[in-house]
Amino acid sequence: MKKLKIQDLKEEKIYKFAVNGNLEDLSESIYKIDEEGDLYYKDPCVKDSFFKSNLFYNEVINGCFVEIKREIDWSKVPRGTKVQIRDYEEEEWSNEYFIEYQPLKKEYCFRTSRISDDNYTGFTMELDSDIWEYCRIHPSVQIPDEWYKEVK
Repeated sequence: MKKLKIQDLKEEKIYKFAVNGNLEDLSESIYKIDEEGDLYYKDPCVKDSFFKSNLFYNEVINGCFVEIKREIDWSKVPRGTKVQIRDYEEEEWSNEYFIEYQPLKKEYCFRTSRISDDNYTGFTMELDSDIWEYCRIHPSVQIPDEWYKEVK
């Protein structure tokens, strides 16, 4: 895990805080920074709410932040969202449109289409669809917070 100082934090990411830079003392709270550089925390006891940080200046200077990787909850991604797919890690990503996530399958659980519902009147995406091993949200799509799994 890479130790980050407050000036290294990015708006779209979330972090945990380590007092005195000790990664064994990671906080329970989750932190994020807004476009003005203000620090916010999410109390683990309060669902879906961020509050202005109450970290003291000395704590922030002596501590560090660690980025928490967020996972997409594919059951919340809307049909027709632009995605990128591939079957093997070595392959290049290809652009398609998301149809559904099939969680009961261990492999090839993402159904996508090369066309969107908007492209043809009366033509459903399923008629030109396939299933894939790997899927990610297209970089041009702004991912809303509600598409992510809850961070513990």
